[in-house]
Amino acid sequence: MTNVMNENAKLLADLVSRKPPHQSESFPVIPLTSKTFGVNNQVFKEFIEELLPQVIKSNRHDVQDSHRKCLKHVVFSLIHAMFNWECLALGVSEDSYGKDMNDDGNLINTHMTRLGFTRRITERIRDALSEGKTDKERRDPNTGWMFMVCNGYMAADGTQRHAAVYFPTKKFIELFFHALYTDFGGWDELTNEYLYRFNNFLLPDIPSIATYANKIKILRDYNNFMRDQSWAMKNPSTRAMNMYSPRGGRINNYYQNIANRRYKVRTNTLLNGDIIEECDFSANHLWMFSYLVGEELPQDAYEAIVKRSGASREQVKSVTTKLLGSTSLSQKGMLTKESHKAKIPCSADQFRAIESALYSEYPWLEKHNAFYHDRGAWLQGIEGDISIHMMQWCTQNQIPLLAVHDAYAVNTHNAEATEEMMHHLREGVLNYAKQTKYLDVASSKQPLVVARIKTEKERKKAKRKGK
Repeated sequence: MTNVMNENAKLLADLVSRKPPHQSESFPVIPLTSKTFGVNNQVFKEFIEELLPQVIKSNRHDVQDSHRKCLKHVVFSLIHAMFNWECLALGVSEDSYGKDMNDDGNLINTHMTRLGFTRRITERIRDALSEGKTDKERRDPNTGWMFMVCNGYMAADGTQRHAAVYFPTKKFIELFFHALYTDFGGWDELTNEYLYRFNNFLLPDIPSIATYANKIKILRDYNNFMRDQSWAMKNPSTRAMNMYSPRGGRINNYYQNIANRRYKVRTNTLLNGDIIEECDFSANHLWMFSYLVGEELPQDAYEAIVKRSGASREQVKSVTTKLLGSTSLSQKGMLTKESHKAKIPCSADQFRAIESALYSEYPWLEKHNAFYHDRGAWLQGIEGDISIHMMQWCTQNQIPLLAVHDAYAVNTHNAEATEEMMHHLREGVLNYAKQTKYLDVASSKQPLVVARIKTEKERKKAKRKGK
């Protein structure tokens, strides 16, 4: 099995040694929270120790330890960058360090400060990895271990970011691509809080543990079963919701973030040394919404929209997802104006044509406020519930399975059974959602979500003006 995986990794290494991702496709430093990866990956350990003298000259053990820890975080993040095909954002401005105000008005440490970084440490690590002292030198993709893609960028949400973004050089990719099948760890950290997270919740909105204890047990049993399997970027699967339960509550794991749009990396990886097949739903958010409001979609929901709008199928899918995911009508102008900057770009006229075609073909979308009402995040919550049931099924039947947003990756000989079960379970979850008036609950929370998003934007704006 190891030889097959090594050959597979070599092919993928050639695949990703190409043009870097767009600057807006970036993420902040990811903490190396588990010892598993750093302990088991000998190349990683040796790389850190060889590079450390370039980062810190002091012989004090405490100083070396703090710099080593931060260096591990950055190198670990660069490994994620090459597999996810995204850039790593490294901020060195004052805003990235010290204190920041949270939603409750309390001062808390910034992300980089919580991880142990100072501005000086970040600069030293940047210079060691990029082997450059000026922006011009740091932009050279043929030197060092990472290179600067740009200094400051427009993020996908339309906000201006000041951090420089970096991507691994070919030398780094060739050195670390073997890590694709390394165990990324986290198996000894399966606490309730780790498995089931409530992000950006106000205290009164966190549900009683009695309402989700069984789901935590399913997650824990599933992870204990999958711990003995082998796959790319192996780590535990968890669930995280945003503001209200189960809003945004998809299943999360590293595997699902492996690049697969521009370059087909993820679907060319292996599960237990054998070929993977990803079983997915067609037009899932649109289909689930139609089911919840008692309407029907044709077998190919996008075909008529493609013909009527003149846009490509990928553009139709992308715009439909954005419309369902938008939280309020106030976003319409920006979504239309910035549509040419999307991962799957289209002109403003194409965006409007797709929206018009959707309303014309499916008038019930407008009747039931499908767009600009935060439907997407709540539909993700349903996807998460379906995945919980799928995890229970695969654990009980000893079928290795990985959740990939609204799809499931399995070995090809398990694909037929997986397809059948996922559609069966989806219907059951949606019927329960109809009985409990799930969309009514989502609608009641939509103004609160919009208000909280607005408050957070105003807080950040005031902070920038204050500086």
